[in-house]
Amino acid sequence: MHTLTPPKGLNKRILAKIKQEKQLSILKRRLIFNGVVLTVSWVALVLAAKAFFSAMQMSGFGTMLNLMFSDFKVVAVNFSDYTLSLIESLPIISMAIVAVLLLPVIGSFIKFVRYIYDIRRIYRIEKI
Repeated sequence: MHTLTPPKGLNKRILAKIKQEKQLSILKRRLIFNGVVLTVSWVALVLAAKAFFSAMQMSGFGTMLNLMFSDFKVVAVNFSDYTLSLIESLPIISMAIVAVLLLPVIGSFIKFVRYIYDIRRIYRIEKI
């Protein structure tokens, strides 16, 4: 009578596959969550950037900046006053909001790419 015996290392391969599937499940959940964070922060950044450019247009910053190219001699003579006027006309609060919203966009994008890389690495190991 022949008895079937499992191949050597089968138990180890099964446990490794279970561990791999758990890692994939965790990474996929993190990827989905991070994708949502990336999308929401990107939308918020676009809205804040629109508000910033609108505030810049209302403050006359673009017109004053354009003065440097049209009347450079006048700007060069009054450079310190011109620079202070430019700084004064900048919408600082809107600019700060854009800068703050840029951080989660960059951070979540880096994490998103890293999770995709990790998932692809696990799938590559699975095929070997």
